[in-house]
Amino acid sequence: KHFVMAVATGNVPRFQQLVRQGLNERVSVSQLVSRLSETVAGLYQCRSYDQSDLDVLLLVLRLGGQKLLYAMSQHIALPSIRALRHRGKFMRLMPSLGVPTSEEIKFNLSELFGHQPTPRTPENHGLDVFWDEINEEDVACYFPHLDSVGGLCREHSCHVNTRLTTLDNTINMAKSLDNGTVHYGKEASVIALSSFSATLRGAFPVIASPTCKRETPEESGRLLQTVLTAWKQTYAAHLGPIWSFASDGDARRRAMVYHEFMRKKIEPSHQLYKYLGQMPGLNLEVGEDNVTGDFDWKHEIKRKCLLYIRGGRLLRTADGFQIGRIIINSTILAQHFFSDDEVNRLMNPANAQDVPRAIKLLRAVSAITAEPSDGPIVNQEASHISVYGEMFAAFMEPFIQPTWSLTEQVESLSKHAHMSFSLFHLHCINAMPYQLYGDIQVTIKNVMFCTAKQQELNGSHPFYLFWTGDDRLENLFGRVCMQGGHNPNFSFKQLLNRLGAAVDISHVYEQLPWLDAGHRRLKVTRTEHADHLNPESWTGNVIADSVNLQTAWANGQQAATRALARVDIIPDYDNLFDPGWVRDLLKPFGDGKYPGVSTEPDRSL
Repeated sequence: KHFVMAVATGNVPRFQQLVRQGLNERVSVSQLVSRLSETVAGLYQCRSYDQSDLDVLLLVLRLGGQKLLYAMSQHIALPSIRALRHRGKFMRLMPSLGVPTSEEIKFNLSELFGHQPTPRTPENHGLDVFWDEINEEDVACYFPHLDSVGGLCREHSCHVNTRLTTLDNTINMAKSLDNGTVHYGKEASVIALSSFSATLRGAFPVIASPTCKRETPEESGRLLQTVLTAWKQTYAAHLGPIWSFASDGDARRRAMVYHEFMRKKIEPSHQLYKYLGQMPGLNLEVGEDNVTGDFDWKHEIKRKCLLYIRGGRLLRTADGFQIGRIIINSTILAQHFFSDDEVNRLMNPANAQDVPRAIKLLRAVSAITAEPSDGPIVNQEASHISVYGEMFAAFMEPFIQPTWSLTEQVESLSKHAHMSFSLFHLHCINAMPYQLYGDIQVTIKNVMFCTAKQQELNGSHPFYLFWTGDDRLENLFGRVCMQGGHNPNFSFKQLLNRLGAAVDISHVYEQLPWLDAGHRRLKVTRTEHADHLNPESWTGNVIADSVNLQTAWANGQQAATRALARVDIIPDYDNLFDPGWVRDLLKPFGDGKYPGVSTEPDRSL
């Protein structure tokens, strides 16, 4: 009775831990009631902290700073920052003041993965590499441990001595900045790693380096190869090999993808040929160590449909796109929606980065139909639009339908690959921009290769398609920007601190996922508390060995043939992909050239 009254009449901080500690010490009920009373009076504090307490403490510190941490410690008896420093470890990253070196990369790899326990057997999954830029203030900053100035672009910082050992070095840097020999980095390149395994989630930044965006594709390729080599020499044997490289479709990065990851064709003796060699049309070019290129599938969805009116992109342009003998533009497309509200909502979004609205538009296009009474012209337009929408859906649905199996996903992507190839082969740029066509085909190719690699490494494990692309790096950038009161302005030095904090935050959210609200504009649903793109909620069978790639690829080709027949397009894939031709899905014209690296204007941007 005294115990119940003590609980009912006082706000007892850390009540659960207090009772658990008392039970462990086998104290009497009267002693427990006395401790409760002393706790309410502020005379006793339970210090039985577990790992979840320290995780919440780290989250509070990284998001709100030491003042908020002190307030929370006083109000709900969280541990102090002293306890966190004693029992925890803050992530720190080595800055790259010039072109990143192998030593700097290996230091960051050690900070990120050195605490990981060495597994008894090698990891049964591969890894993805991401590269993207984030804005930073164009200012210089001082790094005491190097006695050097940071924030200058890596492309030209080699022309000056950034160490502050003499006054002449300082004067020379100022003059070089003034005459344009060297520049401030207006953006920072971030290269990160992420695993396809469900046990090692998130993006882990291994390089942060300011850039003036004047780096050539060849220079970018050398930097990326430094990262790949450093990983191979350190943690690849235990945490898995690198399978793919993903980017968002930057023009220079696209050229690098083709240069670095389409160097050699796998031969019949290759370990992956038995999975991929009998898939007509599939491009079989890879880079060193069989690494393949990739582009982010969410960016490709947005480029297809969630498009600026002024930018002249695919579904919103007056030029439109061609399918068969019909040209579909924004005016014709709007006439087939059900209402003006639907047109304004889907065709003119306020936020061009809104992924859910992009998905709704794609689904709305694929659902367009017409009644016989509407007349032959309207019916013809509707049938052509629906085929184009069906092609869109065949690319989108495999990434966002959690009930789909890996076999259904591969079949659907094969269907899209063959449909888009047929239209692009017939109509070229009138079907879709060169770059968008190439990016999507690279994405589909990477899915096939990564699935084959998973089958070769350990086919009893799952492979999740939604983890391709660089979305996890975008999430890391979101964690960077949410710090400092959501202040998007930060120097290069502050960026390094924020990247380290973002890794800590991601680790806490990985351990306590119910605390993470997610990113509303990146979700494929409007559900605020659950993003279904995670292994726990994906119910389809995605075990790698469950799919026969060759059979699923052939089934997708047949589905594409049936869909195109509705608009009187009958492709002869056996002849188009005859081994005598230098033609595949990435080289559709038989001339051995990749249209994806065309210098023509990209209407999807």
